[in-house]
Amino acid sequence: MRAMPIAWALFVLLGTAQAFGQDGAGPPTQVQPTSPQPPPVILFYSPTPSALGAAPGAGAPTFSTGPAAPAALAIYVNEPFYALLATRMVRNELRGGIAPRLDRYEVDKSALLAELRAHLDIVRNSEPALRERELKAFAIEQTPRIAAIEATAEEIRHDLCNNLENSTDYFRWRLAHANADNASVKSRSRSLLSLLKADVYYREGLSLPQRGLIREMIQDYTDLLDGSTPPKDRFFRFSPDTSAIAFRDVPPKDIYISLVGYENEKTALEQALLQTLYQKQDPNDPYGTASLRALASAQAPLFAALEERAEDIRRKLAPLGDPDRLPEMPAIPADFEARITAYHSEKDALQKELLARVDEVKKSRGSADSAAASDSVRQAIADFTNENAARYADLAKMRVSIRTDLSKMEAGSSAPVSPDAMVAQFSDSLKKLQSYWNDRDYRNAMLQPGLSPEQRRLLFDGALQKLALPLPRGELLFEPGP
Repeated sequence: MRAMPIAWALFVLLGTAQAFGQDGAGPPTQVQPTSPQPPPVILFYSPTPSALGAAPGAGAPTFSTGPAAPAALAIYVNEPFYALLATRMVRNELRGGIAPRLDRYEVDKSALLAELRAHLDIVRNSEPALRERELKAFAIEQTPRIAAIEATAEEIRHDLCNNLENSTDYFRWRLAHANADNASVKSRSRSLLSLLKADVYYREGLSLPQRGLIREMIQDYTDLLDGSTPPKDRFFRFSPDTSAIAFRDVPPKDIYISLVGYENEKTALEQALLQTLYQKQDPNDPYGTASLRALASAQAPLFAALEERAEDIRRKLAPLGDPDRLPEMPAIPADFEARITAYHSEKDALQKELLARVDEVKKSRGSADSAAASDSVRQAIADFTNENAARYADLAKMRVSIRTDLSKMEAGSSAPVSPDAMVAQFSDSLKKLQSYWNDRDYRNAMLQPGLSPEQRRLLFDGALQKLALPLPRGELLFEPGP
């Protein structure tokens, strides 16, 4: 938790209140809504997960009792176009071919995620150093394809943002901010936070890592306003952006120093980003887009260096626990253990066959166009899944059966010696096992050495979908108050 950067950000943002619409970075004051009574501006902000190791939460709190978020947004919880798509959905404006583009995007991204999860399954039981080498080799091959899908997401965001109604909404957010200088500090602070939430989706010129950094600042700022800041010596925002790790106790000294150094580097990036976001208006660059693009280019190598530091921290954290190791379970009957072994054997066999099919397609494509190659891989995964639908269904039944019987064993466990202790031990193990499956993507995205930043973002997106966090309600535009 970075307390000083948040205080600094508050100073910067509050200091711009009277500048917007005059000499601030917002749009010129002549950009006014044409309707005398325009509809209310509503922003849907995506949920933020709890820190790994912390008690589960409901995501980032909101200050609004606005409309409920459309349920269809759940599969886009961490996308750069989340807020803009939400506006379209609420207004029933999914026109202009956006729906088919979204469908294609989701299919292609899901195929990449399935491929990555399959590789993680295959190397799960490898010795950590070997696992890291194998993941690095796979990262070299898969990362360009993930980068291409991230570029598609940015194109979707850009196209949605340039919709006339969405752009008008954004200008109105900015203009309302300019008129908030007579409001109370609390009202202004929340209005400014809303502005930052709009900027993370609407501002042009930002890179994907920069948008993630802004979302972290938003969460820190929200915690500060709500008085819910976590303990600074046991809570650290990490990589990928918006992920965080919470320690029960203060981590070992060398790890603590490394984590603090990592956060200090992030702080420097945040400060430069805030200064550029809210600098005085340049007549030749009224929306600050050119300045932001220049900063994105300048910060790219710094973000790469930050990822190298994060990778070093992951290796230091490894002795504290393998991020992909199943929790230890108490002794169970031999026949039940055989069922669990059979389940994992069948799952690994399916994953190996899937990867073999994908590798075969890649070899046949050779140096073909990357987009066509991605299409072929996606189709190969879809075909394999359809061909083996019965095996996948049987595997799912096996998993449900095992979990059900484990629950029965927990409820009816008895032992010649200390049955209460046995039940407590089994209950704790079951909770750990359930947590393992629920949080596996989150842990691997944040802590597994060998993955690329793009793979971490992909896996983290999958983690957020799996966690099924409540979608925050829409936030109404804050009017200046007393």
